[in-house]
Amino acid sequence: MSSAGAVDPLLLRAWQEVAEGIMVLDAATWHVEHVNRAGAAFFGRTPEDLVGAPLPVAFPEEVRAAFHDQLARPEAPDFVAGTGPLPGTDRSVAVRARRLGEHVLCSFRDVTHELRLQEERDRLTDSLRGSLERTSDLLRLSEALTATRTVADVAEVVVAATAQGFGAAYAALSVVDHERRLLRTPFTGELAVGAEQEW
Repeated sequence: MSSAGAVDPLLLRAWQEVAEGIMVLDAATWHVEHVNRAGAAFFGRTPEDLVGAPLPVAFPEEVRAAFHDQLARPEAPDFVAGTGPLPGTDRSVAVRARRLGEHVLCSFRDVTHELRLQEERDRLTDSLRGSLERTSDLLRLSEALTATRTVADVAEVVVAATAQGFGAAYAALSVVDHERRLLRTPFTGELAVGAEQEW
């Protein structure tokens, strides 16, 4: 079927100006009835290469699986969407597909940059959250230390804060005796068997 026979010519003309890839498929045979220039170029093709081609030729398997498997089922939804890698490249593609009577309208676009920005935002958010948590832990430790009176009190607060607030498996506080050149560890939390000797 020709591209012009599948869709209103005025709509076709408008679609050619759209930066997003657009493809119209026959819902029964899953052959391409129309694809705009941006859509064909997305896969390194021309519209002439793809019009009339079966779905496996038009879309890589990983991309078409995002919508074909769902729309081909009995009682399929009218609309599906998915995002995934474009095989053989370092790009990611977002696909939306809608069943319209005897046709399936697909649109797809490169979302690589968006996903990378999102990953960077997530990393920064995680880093900021970690910094805030550490700051909160230090503030709590500082408040707890203001209430201490003896070395033993300080040790108890520090050991408890280190174990709880900083994710340490075990905690202990050593004291350096400079005159005797000794390292004593009189203040320990709950240590595993042999851990104090290792320390």
